[in-house]
Order: sequence, then structure tokens, then C-alpha cells
Amino acid sequence: MKILVVDDNKMERFLLTSALKSLGYDIFEAVNGNEALSLLESKSINLVISDWMMPGMDGIELCQYIRLRKNTDGYVYVIMVTSKSEEEDLMKGFEAGVDAYLQKPITIKILDVQIKVGMRIINLEQQLTYEKQKVSRFADEMESLAKHRAEQLIHADRMASLGVMAAGIAHEINNPATFINGNIQTFEKFWPLIEKSLASNNQDNQMAFIVSEMPSLIDGIKSGTARIQRILKGLKSYARQDSTQFIEYELHKIIDDALLLCHNNLKYNITIIKDFMKDIPSVECDPQKIEQVFVNIFNNAADAMENMNKGTIKITTRTTNHKPLEEVGKDSHKDSQQDNQQDNQTAQNHVKIVIDDTGHGLSHDILRSIWDPFFTTKPVGKGTGLGMSISHGIIKAHQGTIKAENRPEGGARFTITLPIYSPK
Repeated sequence: MKILVVDDNKMERFLLTSALKSLGYDIFEAVNGNEALSLLESKSINLVISDWMMPGMDGIELCQYIRLRKNTDGYVYVIMVTSKSEEEDLMKGFEAGVDAYLQKPITIKILDVQIKVGMRIINLEQQLTYEKQKVSRFADEMESLAKHRAEQLIHADRMASLGVMAAGIAHEINNPATFINGNIQTFEKFWPLIEKSLASNNQDNQMAFIVSEMPSLIDGIKSGTARIQRILKGLKSYARQDSTQFIEYELHKIIDDALLLCHNNLKYNITIIKDFMKDIPSVECDPQKIEQVFVNIFNNAADAMENMNKGTIKITTRTTNHKPLEEVGKDSHKDSQQDNQQDNQTAQNHVKIVIDDTGHGLSHDILRSIWDPFFTTKPVGKGTGLGMSISHGIIKAHQGTIKAENRPEGGARFTITLPIYSPK
């Protein structure tokens, strides 16, 4: 216990400090109130024994300053030494913040008892302060939790509304898409007859060109309507309005098909690197839906590198217990402890696909909202914001995982796990 003795009388101060030191207390001395305040600022002192009558700042003024100051070390217990005994004087001291009085002449045994009382009060005050801080922290945590829960409820309600809306939109768009698809198939059947009829007549160069181009135009229309219908199926999947059919399928074929679909976006400035595991097991999946996930990721990567002279997309496949996955190359880094625990739980029955790009990476806001429906960083008309939310739903429906993060070297990384096919 550190004790500050304040007395302008050198002899009385010496006798008091000597007695207290003999009792094992750590003693500091001050000759007036100003010096006492300076020591209180620089030392961790919680108990002050002060004379009342001193030149300049007396003991009562010192006590008032102690109560006004913000003591970060805890409560300061004040014992006033005085020969005053009038009730009015004692009340003045208590109003100033005095905790206890010690009448002159001082009895060391009584002083020691008062110091021990003061120590108990100081300890209780410190404990009370600690408990108040705990309650304050708990209140802040509860307020934060309540706010988070409220946001989750609002988000859940919004997701439910979006699901219903998505199902309605998909239904409305599907009708004209089906009509277009049916008509183009009919036209495709009629085309050989039309072509034969045109060929029997003398065709000019312009008509010959139209005839030669028509089959590719038909294929383009068919491909476009098929793409619309696949997107609508994905939208319905997000809305949980249809079921998923799982079959055994080759993972690398799905990736290659997705790259083929994205070829137009990737062909100019992007190099594709495939680090495929040889003889990787088949996955249990809906191939079209998994292909849609890869298409979304590849197209987003292409957009991220659109204004770059050159970029790279690296696709790595491994089983989850395949050690070289942790040594994919300079583009790799260790997963978090949670991801490693997850890998251990899914070892030997999942495959992992890591897709790295050399784009500008993902901001904090994007990482926070990337799986939300209708969240997009693309200009109006270029993206709906449904791609990644649908992808998340597809992977979840496959009992897999999908994670987005930034690579230490720059660019984005998507990590997907899918279950290996297991015959029932």
C-alpha cells in the first residue's frame, strides 16, 4: 500500500513517516497541498494522510482538489489529521470529501487501524468499479447483439420476399422463352425445305450468303434460348421452387464446358491455367447448376480484369486430403483454422476447386455482401446481382461450401468444395 503523508511541519512528518515505514507501508512525503497533487498525478497512491492547517493550500482544499480530479488508479481514501473537534469543523471536512479524522496527538495503533479500514474501502471501490465496467461491457455487447439480430430478421424477411418475387419473374420470362424456343425448332425443321426451294431458283450472291448463314443463325437463337432457360432454372432454384437431380459427373468436364461458354469474355486478354488433379474422382451433382456456378465466377473474373493488358485465371482441383493443395504455388496461402478443421471433417469425400484471378480483388463491402441477391458492382443493365447469390444456393444445396477472399498477392480467390460421388 502506497501512502502519501502531507505536513508542513518537518518533525511531525518525520515521526509519522518513520512509524508507518516500520509497519511496512510504502511512504511518500509532501510539504504542502500543491506538492501532494503533483505526487498524486505521477504515483499510484490511493491513501492520503494530511494535516489540516498548512500554509497555501490547506488540508480541506487539498481534499476538495482530490475529489475533483479524475483518478484513473481508483478511489483515494483521505485521513485528516487535526486538533479540531468542533462539530461544525468536522462537518466542513466531511463535505469536502474527508473519509476519516485522526485527532492530535496521533496514536500509531489507531492510525494503523484506520489505514486498514481505508484499504478495505479502497478494495471495495475498485471491485465496484470493475463490476460497473463489466456491466457496461455486457450492456454494449447486448445492444450490439440485439442490433445484429434485428438486421438478421430484416434480412431474412427481405430474402423471403425476394424468393417469391424471383419465382414469379422466372415464371413470366419462361413463357416467351419457351415460345421462342419452340418456334425456332419448328423453323429448323422447315429450313431444309426452304433451302431446297431457294436452291432450285437462280440465287444471286446476296441470297446465297443468306442461305449459307441461316444454319448458324438458327444455332445462335437456339443457344440463346437454352441459356435463358438455364438462367431461369437457376432463378427458380434460388427461390426453392424446383428440385435438384444429382448424378455422377466428371468435374473437369463441367469446368471445361463453363470455360467454353465464357470463351468470348476470356479470349482477348486472359490466360487460363489448369492445375487439374489427375484421375480426380467424379462428383455427385447437378452438372448444369455447377456449370452455372463456374460461369458466374469466370465471368466476374473477366470483368475484374477487363481493363488490364493481360490477366490470369488459375483453376486448381484436388481432393481435400491432397497435401499439394497447400502448395498450389506462389498464388496459394494457408486457409484459416476453421477451414482446415472443415477440410479434416470432409477428408476423402470431397473435392476442392480453387479459382484464382489477378484482378483488383474484393473490397470489404463486396466481401460482406457478395452472396446477397441483387448485390452487384456492375453498371445498370450489365448485371442483375443474382449470379453469386444463386451460386451460393446451388453449392449449399449440393452439401458443399463456397468461400470468397482476397489473395495476398492481389486478386480474388474462390474456394469450392463438392462431395465425391458415392454409390448408394
